[in-house]
Amino acid sequence: MALNELKFVIKADNPKTINTEYYHFGVVGSGDMEVIMEKKELDGNAEVKIVTPVRGFDKIWELVVTKFVKENQLGDVFIDINDNNATPVIVHMRLRQALSEINKLATVSQKDIWDNMQEKDFVEATARERAIGLVDEGTFTELAGPKDRISSPHLPVLGEAIGYDDGCVTGVGLIGKKPVFVISQEGRFIGGAVGEVHGAKMVGAFKLALKAYEDIMNEYPDSYEERRPAVVISFETGGVRLHESNAGLLAHAEVMDQIQDCRGKIPVFGVIGSKVGCFGGMGFVAAATDVIIMNEQGRLGLTGPEVIEQEMGKDEFDASDKGLIYRTTGGKHKYIMKDCNFLVEDKVEDFREKVQEVLKQPFEEIEKYRRIGSLKLIEEQAELVELAVDVNPGDARDMWKHIGNETADELPELTVEEFLKAVKIR
Repeated sequence: MALNELKFVIKADNPKTINTEYYHFGVVGSGDMEVIMEKKELDGNAEVKIVTPVRGFDKIWELVVTKFVKENQLGDVFIDINDNNATPVIVHMRLRQALSEINKLATVSQKDIWDNMQEKDFVEATARERAIGLVDEGTFTELAGPKDRISSPHLPVLGEAIGYDDGCVTGVGLIGKKPVFVISQEGRFIGGAVGEVHGAKMVGAFKLALKAYEDIMNEYPDSYEERRPAVVISFETGGVRLHESNAGLLAHAEVMDQIQDCRGKIPVFGVIGSKVGCFGGMGFVAAATDVIIMNEQGRLGLTGPEVIEQEMGKDEFDASDKGLIYRTTGGKHKYIMKDCNFLVEDKVEDFREKVQEVLKQPFEEIEKYRRIGSLKLIEEQAELVELAVDVNPGDARDMWKHIGNETADELPELTVEEFLKAVKIR
C-alpha cells in the first residue's frame, strides 16, 4: 500500500537553470499534482522525484518528464512532484504552467501578483492565494509551508497521495500594524479534511498569535490596541479526515481550546466562501469564532447534504437540489439567521476589506459579534429551537417569511447589494 517513489536524472543538450531559487505550484487534488522546482548544483542535470499512489506507469512518467526537461533545456534544477492520479497530459501541462509562472517572476512585480489576487473570485482561489490576499501586500510569510516538506505520516501507509502543506496553509502578515495569523484550508486536498499535521499547523498558528499578544503587550503597552494581533481562519473543509480520524478529532478539540484561550485577548475571524464550505466538526469551530464573514457561495453547517439524504431519506433532504442546499446552508440564509455577521461580494478583496474594517473597531465591540459564549446567547439559541418547532418550516423560505421577509422567494435571486438593502434578519 505504500506510495510509489520514482527518481530520474535527465541531461539536456544545452542546460540552463531556472531564474528563482524555489517555486511551488499546484494542489494535490484528485487527478492533479503539486510541483516544487528548486535551483541546485547538479552538474548540469535535472533531477526529478515523483511520489504517486499509481503503479505500473514508471516508463510513462520517465517519458513525460524527460520530454519536459529536454524541450525546455533545463539543468541544475530539482523537480519534486506529489501526484494524485494525474494523467500524462495533466502532468505535462502542470509542469509547463509552473515554469511559465517562474518565468513571469522576471517581468511581473509582487505587487501586480497581489493585485491580481485581490480581483480573484474567493470561491475559486486556492488556500495559498486566500492566505496571501487576506493581508496587506508583501507582508505574508508562510510558516511550515511546502518548502519544509511536512506531510502526513499516515497517508502513505494507506497508499494515499500526500501534499507538502497537508491541505492547510498557515502564516502571518499585517493589516496595518496588526499581525494577522492566517489559517487557510485547501478543499482540493481530501476535501480540506483535518488530520494530524493539518490540525497541528492550525494549533501552532494560534500559539504563535498568543505569543505575539504577550510580546506586543510587553513591548508596546501604550500603543497595544493598534497592534493587537488577530487570527483569521479561511474555512474550506468537511471536518475530520477519516484516514486519521483520532488525530483529526483531537485537533478539533485542541483548536477549540486555542479559541477559548484567545478570549479577551485577540479576535478570531472565520471567513467562509470556498467551494467545499465548512462542515462537520469544523462547523463547531467556526461557530466558536468571534466574527464570521461569508459570501453567498459559502456554506456552513454540521452535517453535509449527502449525509443528511443518506440517513434521513430524499424526501427529508434532496442533496441534488442545489437551490435547497444554498437556502439551508448558504451565506444568505446564515446572514438572515445571524449565524454569520457579514455577507460580502465574492472577491478576495471584499473579504480582506471587511476583516480590515472590523479590526479598526475597539476589541470590546468586536467581541459583541459572537453568536455563542454567554448565557444571553444560549437563551437566544434555545428560543430559536422553540421557534423552529412552532413554525415547522418545510423550507428556509418559510422561516424567512416568518421573520418578516414577504418576498422571501425573491431573496435567492438578488445580488448581494440588493439583498442587504431588502432583507430583514432574525
